[in-house]
Amino acid sequence: MKNNFEESPDYQEYNRFLSKQLVKIRKEIGWSQKDVADAMGINLRTEQNFEYCRRRLSAGVLGTFLKAADVSADYFFGWTNDIHSHWDPQRREEVEAIRKDLDTVKVQVEEYPKSIVKMQRELQKANKTLADIQNAYQRIEERYQDLKKS
Repeated sequence: MKNNFEESPDYQEYNRFLSKQLVKIRKEIGWSQKDVADAMGINLRTEQNFEYCRRRLSAGVLGTFLKAADVSADYFFGWTNDIHSHWDPQRREEVEAIRKDLDTVKVQVEEYPKSIVKMQRELQKANKTLADIQNAYQRIEERYQDLKKS
């Protein structure tokens, strides 16, 4: 049986807010509904009911999601723009260093095909030069043989 508060417009609006935030953050971190359900230890249908406001998202279930997704409650409720505001400064620095390293690797990976194409072109030039040298050598050898016969 629902109490009067659960039937109030404020409660319904709050529940819609929680659902909207759950969907927003799920998409931001690249999780599917199934990923969220697995992280919260619930079945997919229950997770979908949370997202569609058919079921109330309890503080315990929300806390489980936030912990599994490594998202701060401050971010979830819109009090900060930093998704990981709950991290200590040392961890934040470590994560930023890793992100920079990943960005460097990403650039290298993006450049890799270009460098392969460049090497293939250089190899083609080298092969052409080698073929030219072999042809020149063969002509010289033939000329030498002709001179030797005469």
